[in-house]
Formats: sequence, structure tokens, C-alpha cells
Amino acid sequence: MDKEKWQKIDRNEQESILLLDYEQKEINFYTSREAVYKRILKILGKPTKIFYTKGLITGVNWLLPFDDKKTSKLFSKKLLIRKPKINHDY
Repeated sequence: MDKEKWQKIDRNEQESILLLDYEQKEINFYTSREAVYKRILKILGKPTKIFYTKGLITGVNWLLPFDDKKTSKLFSKKLLIRKPKINHDY
């Protein structure tokens, strides 16, 4: 993947999305920014899926189970995954 080329995307159109699927107990991380990809690649390794347009990379996606130890290097799972305590006393 190192030798593959990324498509030039305007900075204001680049995005990174983190989706927590509580039903499937998965973390879905997508980015269309090459710089973010390079940083995350060092932590998570090869992406689950690579998106291409005209032979150039336009985005990458990682799917990870909640209990994957690699995710703790990205963010605190306790903060995002635990069940929130909701206080309804107003």
C-alpha cells in the first residue's frame, strides 16, 4: 500500500469519521485524509477496506471489535463504550 497513490482531495472535502456500533460491538473508522491514514496505519495496521477512484485511493476504512487492544492507543474506550449514567433529576 505504500507505493499506491492517493487522489488529491480539497482540504475542505476531506473527512474522518468514527462510528461506534453498540449493537455489533464494533468501531468503524473511516478517513479520506492521507496524513491521518499514515498516522493510524502505524497503530492499527492494514485497513479493512480501501476505496479507489480511477485507480487512486480516495479513502480507507478500519473495522475493529470493541475489545481490540489496538483501539486503546487511539482513545479511551471507557469514555466512549461504557453505558452512561443518566441523572433525570432536574
